Amino acid sequence: MQLIPDAHKLAFGETLGFDVPTRYPSATHAMINALMAADSTITPLLFGMSRRTRLICQVLAALLVTGRKVHSDVDLKWQLQVELTAGIFCLFASLFGHIRFLERVYLFVGSVMLMGNALMTQVSD
Repeated sequence: MQLIPDAHKLAFGETLGFDVPTRYPSATHAMINALMAADSTITPLLFGMSRRTRLICQVLAALLVTGRKVHSDVDLKWQLQVELTAGIFCLFASLFGHIRFLERVYLFVGSVMLMGNALMTQVSD
């Protein structure tokens, strides 16, 4: 029986006391971030969302792309904390913001994906 090399690493959510359903390495996290950044750049334009929602999505896309450079000096744990905070901000914006229903749903789903992606990424012990 061969063990998975990174099986002993905790997910970021587990370091905060949450029980996460799965863990995945930082390479998978970077790929999901790239997909979410592309989605948050294109989808608001295609659906004709308001300027405020497009601005929030562009800031999120910049955040997702900027922190995931391979030679970045930014610590992975710190980047995950920033992404989790941005996800919580978007969650509150979707629940309490004065925006249209479709934009609320889009921001809610995006914020849940962003927070889930940050919480399930493996970090060093």
